Amino acid sequence: MRSRTQPLALVNAELESYARRGVFRSFSHMQGDDQHAEFCFYWLWNLPFHLTFDARRKALSFKNLLPDVPAGSELERGLKALIKSRSSSSRDQPEHRRLDPRRVSIHYSNRRGQVSLVFRVSNGEYQHAVTKALNLVNEIFVGFLNAQFPEYTAQHFRRQED
Repeated sequence: MRSRTQPLALVNAELESYARRGVFRSFSHMQGDDQHAEFCFYWLWNLPFHLTFDARRKALSFKNLLPDVPAGSELERGLKALIKSRSSSSRDQPEHRRLDPRRVSIHYSNRRGQVSLVFRVSNGEYQHAVTKALNLVNEIFVGFLNAQFPEYTAQHFRRQED
């Protein structure tokens, strides 16, 4: 029988492996209890990221990942289209870019312009979910925002427009 802390241990181990490889800087893990934890790290463009783990909901959350995204805007429509394209089991995308909905699903929310992403884990696929969540966030920042919305990137993340 699995222990109650095993999912948290799996998530922590996967994130620590990214930190050991130098993908993250200043990685820390703040555990509230066996069911909740927050991971903080500097990552893309040396920005701070916060990933929350909730064992009861079987969820990994990037709360308030993107600021000032107007509801219904071109930016939001593009984000939703990107997420939808990665969340299907269709073969339109290479395997490493797809999220298998039988293993992990993604939920987008925009509350008062603050975009959050929640990754729901199925069948105990916590390590897989961490990898897929990080891959998608990386693609959103580096591939999508940087390429298609450089003015937003420059304004909100101190990046210079090319």
